[in-house]
Amino acid sequence: MDNAETTINMFLILEHKSRKQCKLFFACQCKGDRCLYAARFFAFSTKIPKVWIHLMFLAIQAKAGSALNQQDSAVHGLKLCWDHLDSGKDFATLVTSAFPTPAAQEEMLRELSQARYFDVFEYNASIKQWGCFLCNYPEKASSLFSNGAPLMEGVLKEKKGRWKAFKRWKSRYFTLSGPYLTYKSSAAKMVPIDMRRIRSLKAVNARGIRSIPTVFEVFTNDDKIFLLKAKDPTKAEQWLQCLQIAMAQSQSEEYGRVV
Repeated sequence: MDNAETTINMFLILEHKSRKQCKLFFACQCKGDRCLYAARFFAFSTKIPKVWIHLMFLAIQAKAGSALNQQDSAVHGLKLCWDHLDSGKDFATLVTSAFPTPAAQEEMLRELSQARYFDVFEYNASIKQWGCFLCNYPEKASSLFSNGAPLMEGVLKEKKGRWKAFKRWKSRYFTLSGPYLTYKSSAAKMVPIDMRRIRSLKAVNARGIRSIPTVFEVFTNDDKIFLLKAKDPTKAEQWLQCLQIAMAQSQSEEYGRVV
């Protein structure tokens, strides 16, 4: 988990009908001219909020020039989150405990991997910061989004709609270019999927950090679900990373126009 904790910008607990959902928000530290997350965050829900709060405290402690106390604003905010979790353990016990165990760190990496964090973020050793794809590779911005050439294209097998388990796979030719993922329908019509309207991407049956899936799901804001399958894990990884980058770029531009 070297330096991964330094990009966590916010921890939020949402409660609905006595159920609590804990979300993590990650920022890009570089904030370059074409930053994918200049005005927004990369976010996902966590099932291990206590471990993340512990890591966030350690990050604050590592950067502090003097001893911390619970009245410090950043520490106090973490304490409020901790108390709201009703963990049964005092916050003071947490902050004086040892570094998260190897098993806990493995689980954190698994969550980051499943959320596709490493598709759009990479640690830049030269400046010792975690940056998004376009901050680390600004020279690729124009070639990816300005010349009209597809970012990715090829045949994927597809299912969509309800009762996907009972449907057969259909082979379709997909093209990812600019803010749209398009494919040819059975009627030979081009069907666009607006990347600005995609809510999330999820790898299917990805077990553990090192497993590579061939199937992934695309969830849209209007509750449509596309199940897509690449011919091999390498192609699936390429598609997932390109879709993540295109989604972040398109939504960043959309957000910039709104504000």
